[in-house]
Amino acid sequence: MTIPRDGAGQRGQAIVEFALAASVALTLIFGIIDFGRGLYTYDLVSQAARVGTRYAIVHATIAAHNCSDPLVGTTPCETDVIAYIKSKMTGVDPSQITVKTPFTWEGADATCEATAKPGCTVGIEVDYNFTFVTLPLPAQTIKSYSQMVIAQ
Repeated sequence: MTIPRDGAGQRGQAIVEFALAASVALTLIFGIIDFGRGLYTYDLVSQAARVGTRYAIVHATIAAHNCSDPLVGTTPCETDVIAYIKSKMTGVDPSQITVKTPFTWEGADATCEATAKPGCTVGIEVDYNFTFVTLPLPAQTIKSYSQMVIAQ
């Protein structure tokens, strides 16, 4: 039996080596992309909790609570705050966003739960169920909690 001298055997070896190297490289690249998505989502959830809390304390008033008119009330309606938070979370699946309700309105006295006034604190928790697209890892819940004091 004679060995072909045109390099046909080495071409087959190169294809096998490329397949092995490409599978490792592609797995690494897609893993980096998935973890990048995770970091983006973590930052987005943290920011959503902060802007949601700010929205709640800025729109809190001393007047009687009336959810039919979002401009009148001791606290903004929870549906308004949740809609505002979800509007700020672009680039993620809105069905996976959970805003923990009721919000915590706390202060030095018991009236903070009935009326939002300066010195009262509002806290909002935002959760997001993150699923990896390319990696066979279990889904993770990304949580963020923000708390702010009503200054005026």
